Amino acid sequence: MDILTQNDTLGEYPNSYYASTTKMLSRFSSLKEDLTCDVCVVGGGYTGLSTALSLAEKGYHVILLEAHRVAFGASGRNGGQVCSGQRWDVTELKKSFGLEKTKMLWDIGEAAKKEVRDRIAKHNINCDYAPGIIHAELRKKSLPCYMTEVSQLKSDHAYDKIKYLDQTSIQSILGTDKYVGGSLDMGAGHLHPLKFGIGLARAAQESGVKIFEESRVRKIEKGTIFGEMAVIDGFPRSASARAAGDCKVQEVGHKEFLNYIAKKPDSAFSIMTRLSGFVRSADKQASESFLLRKTGTDEQGEEQKNEKTIC
Repeated sequence: MDILTQNDTLGEYPNSYYASTTKMLSRFSSLKEDLTCDVCVVGGGYTGLSTALSLAEKGYHVILLEAHRVAFGASGRNGGQVCSGQRWDVTELKKSFGLEKTKMLWDIGEAAKKEVRDRIAKHNINCDYAPGIIHAELRKKSLPCYMTEVSQLKSDHAYDKIKYLDQTSIQSILGTDKYVGGSLDMGAGHLHPLKFGIGLARAAQESGVKIFEESRVRKIEKGTIFGEMAVIDGFPRSASARAAGDCKVQEVGHKEFLNYIAKKPDSAFSIMTRLSGFVRSADKQASESFLLRKTGTDEQGEEQKNEKTIC
């Protein structure tokens, strides 16, 4: 069973409200050539697109490979809520992890919301963002939990964008007597998920990210710094990484990379977070499209240098 195509047509967005109300980007081509990059990102959902965009904004050469279309999966068809905090309420988190760690987790959530809003503003992403989320409650016995949550957010986290709603308040907002109370969080919000994903893809493309759709990664192979590795313009490059289409990705091993950095303190600052990659389309035979410098010996035992030139 192939979960990527079981319910969907390859390369086509599902027939949905989100798809019918989104202005799509022109289709990105699939990978058909050998390329080198600093970082190869696998997957074109929110996480992949945001990662690629952030790296490109910091000057890295990034390639993103997506099996279907950008924002095709859950990123383009979720509920669109930009919620506060974590999946657990701060009351539950505090009981399990203590106040200090609860504050840390809360701050992570706040930073995530800010990142979304900042990205929307910076890249002019038209995704119908609107502030405010109501948590509506059907059972009166659960209302004390809402009161406690609102109180702790204000006292422990200095969060004043949420308020408790009694039955009269929530009825006046929603126009129904079905709910007995709840909370209104104006620091949270809602957006059109597919428009946001497409906006991230456009921003990534404009920032220099090379995006390839219908380029499914079948396998990731771990590489090594020592052996099939060359240093080009001060940065390590994988000499045999492969990827894309029906493809393989080979990456520099993390431990070996850190060991490499440790032995080159003069360049550690500039390449501390830079992992190298080499992507190869599935329909091409292995080619010598990389730079490989290594020392070998000829039949007379004399040292010789083998060099191959990068495309």
